[in-house]
Amino acid sequence: MAYLQPNHIQAKLIIAQNFRIIYGTRKRNQIEFVDMIVDYLTAHGAMDAAILYESPFTDITPQGPEGLFTSAQVDELFSILEEVSTRAAA
Repeated sequence: MAYLQPNHIQAKLIIAQNFRIIYGTRKRNQIEFVDMIVDYLTAHGAMDAAILYESPFTDITPQGPEGLFTSAQVDELFSILEEVSTRAAA
């Protein structure tokens, strides 16, 4: 699969736009976690949220996203991943 196809760029923009608050906090482990999500989406086009509870994501925090983000942020993340998957399937 080629990298940086239009849907992958769009996925990056969606993630970055919706997680401005996280990037604004400048917490290194949060930024690293989100960057890993973006990298995964860039390589695969879509992502099942269950992957966030597996390595390499759990190498950052064993609790998955709940170890880094508020419940509301995790819900938003899952919503974004669903939106990206829907767009990738279209």
